[in-house]
Amino acid sequence: MSLTTVLKASTFVGAGYAAQCLFMTDKYLEDQKVENTPQTRYMVRGIAGGVVGIVTASYFAAFTGASEEFKK
Repeated sequence: MSLTTVLKASTFVGAGYAAQCLFMTDKYLEDQKVENTPQTRYMVRGIAGGVVGIVTASYFAAFTGASEEFKK
């Protein structure tokens, strides 16, 4: 599997994960069997923000014709 393919897959999977954490926080916490409090919702959304940053980098690496060095 090529590095570009891996980056594309990571982009889509990460975007889905971040969307679930941001837009369906209560369902995510229930699925993970974590107590749903304002603090845990805040933490999940904060982690999703970090994932969005990683997804952004993988998107640019996979879809913009980036160099092999940037992809690595």
